[in-house]
Amino acid sequence: MQLPDHDFSLSPITGYTRAHWEAAADGLLAGVRPYFDASGALVRLPGRTSASGSESDGLEGFARTFLLAAIRVAGAGGDDPNGLLAPYADGLVEGPRGAWLPITDRAQPMVESASIAIALHLTKPWLWDKLDAGTRERLTEWLSGALTHRPVDNNWMLFPIPVADFLSAAGVPHDDAAVERGLSRLEEFYVGGGWYRDGERRSFDHYNGWALHLYPNLREYLFASSTPPAPDPLINRDAPAGQGQTGTQSRSAAPASLAPNFSEVGWSAPELGGPEARASASTSASDEAAVGIPGAPSSSPTPGAGAIRTGLTHPGTSEQGASPATRGAAADPTTPSPLLGIGTNDRYRARLREFLFGYAEWFGSDGAPLFFGRSLTYRMAAAASLWLGALVDATPLSPGRTRRIASGALRYFLEHGAVSDDGLLTMGWHGPHEATLQWYSGAASPYWASKGFLGLLLPPDHPVWTSVEEDGPDEATRVMPQPGLLVHRHGGIARLINHGSDDIPWTAPPPGDPHPQGDDPLYARLAYSTVTGPTHAEDIPDNHFGLVFGDRMTARGPITPATSATIEAAIKACASATSIPSLPEPHEPASSGAESDGGTSLSTPATSAPVPGAATSLPLDPGIAPALRTEDHRDAQTNKRSAPCADEAASSTGSDDTTDRTHERFEAETQSVAFGQSGTETSVPASLGSVHVPQLDGVPVPGARVASMSAIEDGREVRTHVVWAVPGTVVRQTGWAVPGGESDNSPERPAKTFETTNRTLVSRLKAVCGWSHGGTLDAPSGTAYGPHAVVPYLEGVVRESPAMFVCEVELHDVRFGENEHKRSAGA
Repeated sequence: MQLPDHDFSLSPITGYTRAHWEAAADGLLAGVRPYFDASGALVRLPGRTSASGSESDGLEGFARTFLLAAIRVAGAGGDDPNGLLAPYADGLVEGPRGAWLPITDRAQPMVESASIAIALHLTKPWLWDKLDAGTRERLTEWLSGALTHRPVDNNWMLFPIPVADFLSAAGVPHDDAAVERGLSRLEEFYVGGGWYRDGERRSFDHYNGWALHLYPNLREYLFASSTPPAPDPLINRDAPAGQGQTGTQSRSAAPASLAPNFSEVGWSAPELGGPEARASASTSASDEAAVGIPGAPSSSPTPGAGAIRTGLTHPGTSEQGASPATRGAAADPTTPSPLLGIGTNDRYRARLREFLFGYAEWFGSDGAPLFFGRSLTYRMAAAASLWLGALVDATPLSPGRTRRIASGALRYFLEHGAVSDDGLLTMGWHGPHEATLQWYSGAASPYWASKGFLGLLLPPDHPVWTSVEEDGPDEATRVMPQPGLLVHRHGGIARLINHGSDDIPWTAPPPGDPHPQGDDPLYARLAYSTVTGPTHAEDIPDNHFGLVFGDRMTARGPITPATSATIEAAIKACASATSIPSLPEPHEPASSGAESDGGTSLSTPATSAPVPGAATSLPLDPGIAPALRTEDHRDAQTNKRSAPCADEAASSTGSDDTTDRTHERFEAETQSVAFGQSGTETSVPASLGSVHVPQLDGVPVPGARVASMSAIEDGREVRTHVVWAVPGTVVRQTGWAVPGGESDNSPERPAKTFETTNRTLVSRLKAVCGWSHGGTLDAPSGTAYGPHAVVPYLEGVVRESPAMFVCEVELHDVRFGENEHKRSAGA
């Protein structure tokens, strides 16, 4: 790939300009040119085949690279000296003749139809308008399958939207029911603060930007940049008279052959997310009470709420203009939907603007996006929402900063193995990396990176291309309480603290999914960064807190974001409980006790029923249970415990006031930004918390609960865990995984501090209280950033339940601050 020379006058940080983006697009398209099959309708790239099969992968290769070619040519006003569109023109003829798989229920062709529709919309004057009537008819029939078949109930609900919008722009008759369904479902996914969940799971990740914000906002741009069409005489000539408009946007009515008949596919109203199937989102407080934290606020759950673990509503969150009637209510087919109106849905732009305020901090100084969530092989697609904000005038960022972040990401990936020697995008992050992929990933999947080139649709004289690059602040913290995430950028590294996104599946995973219990390393960790990746599922988990049974650690399982009141209740139970809840031994059978949706409440002595097939005994490892340095402290007269870790905090060097500040965080609810509006900043350290039930093989450990909090202050994270478990239970906290790391056993190493370094990154854990010992552990499979990683850890023992464990967690890049490094890394 040949790129222009760096331009550090216009782009003093990355050196990249519009010319670099154009050259990168041209290079990627040139790389796939040899892989068009004889029909021109499939791009068969070498490499792994996805679970959808090779024919689907060939369609994926065509659709995703067609989108890139369309963006490139449309951004140049139709100028196409390299003939980028020519091979796709041939494929549009042969594809719907049988080369493309048909669009069916929940099948990959529906995904690709959206890319093809957007590409046709962008290139309509140069492709669609020049196609013969027969080809248009066949394309219309194929695309219309996206409007008459069932999508997966997540971001897939939006794929019919660009299809319907293109058919409208082309004057093709169709039915808008699928569009209305998708936008209505999107309202149900919205949780506030610019965040959507990706389906019924607590799944918050990069899909929020490159899919859930993209499709509703991009349609505004596409319709604004095109003139209202006259009915296409080649296709509409047989349309029944008198059929016309739907909603507030002019639509051509669908002939009977294209009208959706959902009775044939068994798609009933309850499956569409209406009130018959789902209760409205319950409050965080009720979810926490269900999990069973003593003293947590309780509320009456909405009927049926136990079936869905949401906890998505928070006090004071507005819906940015969303109509309550559209949130969960079944649509009245006789009433035009306000969601269909183009140019009237400012709610999408407002939400995008709010999202980008926090998302701008998801990138490190070297340009890398956070390694978090699934489909990370899409890489540059992480820049899509940044460009989208500028495209639809819905961004809080200056033009110079928008380009700096996006160009930083492009440069980062081009310089770190994203493109092979033969010009193809590799399957992974830094070059090929199997653990980054999912069962649905195929050789063409990485080309969803095409979305990251949306900036080329902005004209060359737009300020986003003409302004001098601007960097953000050296340090920034954004609290995103709605998804339960906190992003902190310090020392050139962006770190994401995760107290809300777990992506636990609600149905059985497909064959070949390596995480059948749903505790996916890409979601389940406590923290992620732009310079480290999670360890492999078979290795020691990094950034994880769990109970230790023999040589195994418990999984985190479903995560429930916790309010400050819940965490405060946990601390008070640990610090001053006059009586400790009686918890069952793991092997004890169930006897009696009150139950709730989330498990057995710990406020009363109770046990849970044994799970069929589960282990009846969870033996503790006697070799990892040395006495704690401090004994339990109880007042002989009141039988109350003194503040946990008091002696350790008093005797600790360099951290004398850490525990005091930790307690102040819980008690200063009115000052905390943790559960306020997204992006709020104050002088009070930012924090978030969550609750989970430890699991082994998907089975909750009887009687065990963990309440956790992360507080950010002075560039470091303080993690606090309050644990309800059988006395004698061993607990372990791990830190950041460093590829190629070595243990630091030098005499100069501070007491109670355990770290690993590869001479560039330093990962450190410092015991504050509750821990008995620590060290480092090997992760032989490494991470996406390199082979063989090393992880620091701390261990302690639950002496009395509940028990508290506090540590400081640090991750540093020793090079940060050096001028040469900052320039070469795009800082």
